[in-house]
Amino acid sequence: MYRNPESTQAWLIGSGIASLAAAVHLIKDAKVPASNIHILGAHAATGGGIKTCGNAEDGYVIYAGCLPYFLDGCVEELVSHIPSLKAPGKSILDSMKDFERNEIPQSQKSAMTHILKRGDQGPEKVDACHLHVGYQQRMELIKIMLEPESALGGRRIQEFFDVNFFGSNFWTLWST
Repeated sequence: MYRNPESTQAWLIGSGIASLAAAVHLIKDAKVPASNIHILGAHAATGGGIKTCGNAEDGYVIYAGCLPYFLDGCVEELVSHIPSLKAPGKSILDSMKDFERNEIPQSQKSAMTHILKRGDQGPEKVDACHLHVGYQQRMELIKIMLEPESALGGRRIQEFFDVNFFGSNFWTLWST
């Protein structure tokens, strides 16, 4: 069945990355005009479940349970199709790369993001420089990565590591 894209009205529920991706593909692939795409969200701000806050001077806070990371080829391809409002003729990806290349002082390039996890007394900063993974745990990680999936069988990850591993900063970052 063919639908005329000019008369199609698309209603997307939620203002997170999934709706952004759907809107981009509706515009790019289905040729639906952007003015015919409506995004409904329950929150006052966009972003869905991905909550961040902060600024370029003090750094940003990303809650570890709310990631995906935006270093993925699919996300990069997605934002390459979104036009930049501030730089006509460029995509948001171009603007992000320009900002990264030209605007961030070299001294801050490695210290711009803070990742939080739920701690006993409330939110705690995750020290991404010290992942607290011991030698034995590192060896187990390497063993698992080198094993074919068939050799691992139906074993659960808890069978490979002790309880300390699951309390490490590495596990907090890797599991989200």
